[in-house]
Amino acid sequence: MQIACVVWPDRAEAVRRLRAWEACLDALEGFSSIVEAEAPGVAYVDITSLAPHYPDVETLAQVLVRTSYAAAKTLPSVGVAASAFAARIAAEGLSPGEVAVWPVGAERERLASLSVRRLPLDDETLDSLWRAGLRTLDEVGRLPATVIASTFGPTLWRAQRLARGESLRPLRPRQVILRESSRQTFETPVYDTLRLRALGAIQVRDLADRLRRRGLRCARLRLTGELITQDVWQSSRLLTDPSAASAVLTQHADEALTEWPVALGVLAVTIALDTAPQVQTRETVLKFRAAGDRRE
Repeated sequence: MQIACVVWPDRAEAVRRLRAWEACLDALEGFSSIVEAEAPGVAYVDITSLAPHYPDVETLAQVLVRTSYAAAKTLPSVGVAASAFAARIAAEGLSPGEVAVWPVGAERERLASLSVRRLPLDDETLDSLWRAGLRTLDEVGRLPATVIASTFGPTLWRAQRLARGESLRPLRPRQVILRESSRQTFETPVYDTLRLRALGAIQVRDLADRLRRRGLRCARLRLTGELITQDVWQSSRLLTDPSAASAVLTQHADEALTEWPVALGVLAVTIALDTAPQVQTRETVLKFRAAGDRRE
């Protein structure tokens, strides 16, 4: 798993500008349907399936920086690692606009020298670790299980896994969305709007067919373009009729692409068809047989 942590330089600004922060999250969901918002100014993006579509992870991280800036006019830092905690630590050590990618498997080594006070624990627990002579995440990661159980209790089990750079759980997206998406790259940048619209129409029809074969209906069309200027351009269309045929989706995409600054040169287009948000809770019904009911 690869997780990108997008961090605004000023969290208070994210609180003041909640609409801008929501716009940032919505823009990130143009790339990945799994975006978890921890707090205003801090979000995690599952980029595991995205990374193979880019020359390297650093390039993808830079695209996320530009995407966030285009949506909210705030330049974030982005850290990438195999766990959310490690990705956040990587991002928080950067200046706005910078990216850092930690190699998979190197998380524990990168975290080792950091203070235990970087762990998301209450002050009382952190003070007890400090009094016990534990100063770094490496020292916490090396604690024997018997010491944790007898001295610190279950609270430290989770902290120890974080100190080792391990993931505790999958990301929890803001809303569970089923999606069909694809990214189309061009060896030669596309400068002609008619050509881009024709290529986009083929892409939309293919995605609509895939969605239909899964028995799903499109509720939202998302288009993300990466320009030769390194800018990111996004368009989104909500569908009032989720049963709309692929011809209607193609028309929406065509209208959106007409508004794009294609003359600047388009390097890649990502199109996603989202279904309506799914309910995360599942109801369980238990049926009990009456004592006198002996039906076979």
